Amino acid sequence: MNIYLFFAMIFSFIMTFITVPYAIKKLSNSGKTVTDVYKKGNPEIPTNGAIVVFFTVLVICASWPLFNRIFNRLSGTNELIFLDSIDMTILLVISLFAIFGIIDDLLDLSWSNKLFIPLLFSFPVFTIYDPVSITVPFFGDFDMSSQVAFGLLVSDIFKVIVIPIYIMVVPNLINMHSGFNGLQTGLSSILMATIIIKCALDSAFDNLLVPCAFLGGIVAFWYYNKYPASIFEGNIGSLSIGSIIGVTLVLKNYLFFGFFILLPHITDFLMFLYLKFKKRPFVKFGRVDDKGILVVPNPIKMKFLLPYYYNMTEPQAVHSLYFITILFCLGGLIIF
Repeated sequence: MNIYLFFAMIFSFIMTFITVPYAIKKLSNSGKTVTDVYKKGNPEIPTNGAIVVFFTVLVICASWPLFNRIFNRLSGTNELIFLDSIDMTILLVISLFAIFGIIDDLLDLSWSNKLFIPLLFSFPVFTIYDPVSITVPFFGDFDMSSQVAFGLLVSDIFKVIVIPIYIMVVPNLINMHSGFNGLQTGLSSILMATIIIKCALDSAFDNLLVPCAFLGGIVAFWYYNKYPASIFEGNIGSLSIGSIIGVTLVLKNYLFFGFFILLPHITDFLMFLYLKFKKRPFVKFGRVDDKGILVVPNPIKMKFLLPYYYNMTEPQAVHSLYFITILFCLGGLIIF
């Protein structure tokens, strides 16, 4: 099974890597661009490029029966790996988030819509996910199937309330902790790779085809998205990538593990809430000076924190944020 997942990842990487330059040209010609505020002259950069990653994953999944048979012929085996109901549910959920990302880019939806509408997108998970117990770090397994609260089984409350919120929150965290070239795609690649490594350590290889295909595509896209970016991912990128991270964490019962490795993203969100609580204006962008040094409005944002106190270029700030997330990912693999 491992070799199949590896091939899915490699094919996704190659297909995305080859297709992105074409997407850059087409998006630029059609005027689908946004301003890169951290570059001299504020150049216009094509956006919504992550649609290439999403489409590549769909093509790989649709072609999987053919790939499967080719692998068998080449390897001399007769093991067929089919997409099951869980894989199809994962595809449905990320497709809903991806479409919502396109709508958001077109209509610029309010924050309330971004928070509450995606709650509905996790409902297909109910048909395949029936939590009986949850492992609480340092306390062991907690049986939810026999516990009652407010006249309902805790397992039902968990499935109907906690899971939709968890899956909805992760894409929004991914979306908020962004803004520099390669920041969002780089962090998402680190998180997705960490989750897959965790699954490998637990020998939990089932239903990893879609996550592995996404990882290959994200890494390939990151090459064009890193400094100096020639394409941006757009909301379709943050929401589809965030949803695959959230759904995978839920289906693998890695909720607390996911919480830990996402702590830098959660901190970024708490900083945003602090600004709202203090009724201070939220400034989304900074600028660069003539030497290419970041000039940020305040330290109350993860991407602004270090550049506020130290002279840093955009790549230096991004690499420092990579390092912070890598530390939490390594810590998560060790602790959990």
